[in-house]
Amino acid sequence: MHTPFERLYELVVDARNTAMHEGASARYLTAHAIELSLILEDSLMKDCHTIGEYMVRNPVCAFLWQPLSFVRQTILINSFSYLPILMSADSEIVGLISDLELARYLRTEPKGNLSKKKLRRTLGDTLKSKDIECCPPKIYQTEAPISEVFDAWADGNGQPILVQCSATKRLVGMLTPF
Repeated sequence: MHTPFERLYELVVDARNTAMHEGASARYLTAHAIELSLILEDSLMKDCHTIGEYMVRNPVCAFLWQPLSFVRQTILINSFSYLPILMSADSEIVGLISDLELARYLRTEPKGNLSKKKLRRTLGDTLKSKDIECCPPKIYQTEAPISEVFDAWADGNGQPILVQCSATKRLVGMLTPF
């Protein structure tokens, strides 16, 4: 009932080799698939009007106990500009850490090299000592109309909107202008 490992491996290698030899064709196929997805998304979302319907669910977060090296890695791997900070998985929102603020703090060594000592510090200790300032979060409830968030983005900084469940006050999503 299951495809054997050897056959799966052959399929992956063949697909990779085909993609390498048909690079332009694969890129066009990807572009067309994205265009089709956007049309479908527009059709499916025409009757959606609340933040909860547009948000990214279960956002990736930073925690106060994490070393800055881990926070940096999370931001880089996911290509995020901001990362929500929580005290623990079920707790209140502390704020947002920006990639710019983190980079400024870590790149203080001569020639802009990363400071290994600073990378080992926890996010909580760094915030407590005020070496890094977190951004105050813009928080909305899932039921809020999507039209409300455009006023929050009027300042032009593109900071994400954090979305809370009105009953539990837990972070349940995140919304970006993108």
